[in-house]
Amino acid sequence: MKKINKLDKEELQLLKEVESGEWVDIADAEKEKERYKKLAQSFARKKKNINIRLAENDLLKLKSKSLSMGLSYQTLVTFLVHQYVNGNISITV
Repeated sequence: MKKINKLDKEELQLLKEVESGEWVDIADAEKEKERYKKLAQSFARKKKNINIRLAENDLLKLKSKSLSMGLSYQTLVTFLVHQYVNGNISITV
């Protein structure tokens, strides 16, 4: 492996993951692009603002997870609620 000196900690972690085979190509990238396009369109519909209170620790974890997915935390919350109300995910209490 060629020595790379100018990568930050996160970039080095990504490089390690790629080299170890943790990241794989998407079998049908065009199909996945179309799926995400449809998801984005469904979120583009008219929206209403709501206010909720979350535990600070939960919000920090939510923001961290959304960052790792390349989303804003608001978009992730919207996605999760959408999936729940459409029966794609369930919650056990």
